[in-house]
Amino acid sequence: MTYHAVGQPVRLPGQSFEDHQRDMARWMGCSVAEMNTAHDGLHAELCQWMGSTSFSLLMAQGVELSPERRAIAGLEEAAVLHVQRWLQALKNSGEEAWIAF
Repeated sequence: MTYHAVGQPVRLPGQSFEDHQRDMARWMGCSVAEMNTAHDGLHAELCQWMGSTSFSLLMAQGVELSPERRAIAGLEEAAVLHVQRWLQALKNSGEEAWIAF
């Protein structure tokens, strides 16, 4: 496994999607099922909080986006993964957060 500077696992060439998901869940401190159950909802919650459209969820639905909006979708995805990791760390430590999953 290789990592971005911030430690997020990157899918390696030839790595299966399932193996990458396991790496991501391990990085977050949860199971793959927990990670997947919370992920799209967190996109929606964060974008609603920010008053923004979720370009990442639109891309996942197959909507064609401009290059600028695809770039925003990538930033959104990174933000959601990191917030999801943060919320999981709070949950694992017994702390409460404004959003639970």
